[in-house]
Amino acid sequence: MTAIDLDDTAAAPYWDPFDEVIDTDPHPTWRRLRDEAPLYRNDRYDFWALSRHADVEAASRDAAAFSSAHGTVLEFMREDFQAGGTMIFMDPPDHTKLRHLVSRAFTPRRMARLEDRVRELCVAFLDAQEGSPSFDYLQDFGARLPAMVIASLLGVPIEEQEEVRHTIDQLFVIEEGTGMGNEVAMQAGAKLYMYLSDLLGKRREAPQDDMLSDLVQAELTEPDGEGAGPFARRKRTGKFVTVKMPVYDRFAPARREARPWGYLLPPTLTDVAVLLRRQGVVVERMPDAWSGLAERFKVDSLSAEPYQFEGHRTVRVEGAWGAAAAFDAPAGSWLVRTDQPLGTFASYVLEPASEDGVVTWNLVDRVLSTRMPYPIVRLRASIRVRSLELDRPPP
Repeated sequence: MTAIDLDDTAAAPYWDPFDEVIDTDPHPTWRRLRDEAPLYRNDRYDFWALSRHADVEAASRDAAAFSSAHGTVLEFMREDFQAGGTMIFMDPPDHTKLRHLVSRAFTPRRMARLEDRVRELCVAFLDAQEGSPSFDYLQDFGARLPAMVIASLLGVPIEEQEEVRHTIDQLFVIEEGTGMGNEVAMQAGAKLYMYLSDLLGKRREAPQDDMLSDLVQAELTEPDGEGAGPFARRKRTGKFVTVKMPVYDRFAPARREARPWGYLLPPTLTDVAVLLRRQGVVVERMPDAWSGLAERFKVDSLSAEPYQFEGHRTVRVEGAWGAAAAFDAPAGSWLVRTDQPLGTFASYVLEPASEDGVVTWNLVDRVLSTRMPYPIVRLRASIRVRSLELDRPPP
């Protein structure tokens, strides 16, 4: 512990992030830094610190000058810091791409389902204190709830969540002079890494309806030109492969129902037909109207990302396919059968909740509404129609 008189206002302000006395009530020290040394230098630990809100905000947006690639906590910061692919130690654009990938798992449906678990945890923690004259709110409730909720969100089994919480607590043990770079925190980090690696392996083999399953199947597409020829480059589990469009080969294992026989697109979605055809999918134009049974997707919620990714503002759709009912397709509709070599790919792209489909890439979201069904319908049974294959994109 440092021998610094915190009440000595005549001395220059001093801030030591490892000092327990300062940490007990840091606000007077921070106030002095803002007033007297907004750009603060600590020679003992060789660091600079910003304390004013405007300066901190500006620095957080200037990754070129204030990089996260050398570490984000003092005890780890150095020129040769090895981030190991950790998201928090990345700068844009790499950080932005991974953040976008992770955000796909935070769907309104999953957040709504988590509410029951949060209530269950709150009730359990508070019921355990019944009859006690008092209890430590932070230790017995506040410190436990966030870690347990995050564990539930990720998909950590309930019977293992308490042990995982203790491991996470140890990960943030701080010791004077070494901060988080101590033996307890290091061992906890290694233990948590091994646990999550094992759990991810299980989710890869047997996906469940949780965030870890979504993340282990997620893929990252690099801009056109960084792959081979005109194709995009996709990063999946550390390997790069060449594809015409991202994430179509995992459609089949991700779905929990049989693939439909085909899809019908309204005449107005010519750009979608063109997109599919350019990827090698056979798309047929129906010169005549058709009536029969088709499934329609009821849109329950729509959400759009506040930022753009690869030139697009990602849109997510949640809802459910209804039972087959009478449907009238006008002349000029587009037919996409799935019994073709790229039928699985076409299915993935045309599904409304697909992570990399026509909704995500802003091709149909302009006509989406919670008051109207999804414009593309599914056909479970084969139909007989007179059709013309789209040999080339229309002018």
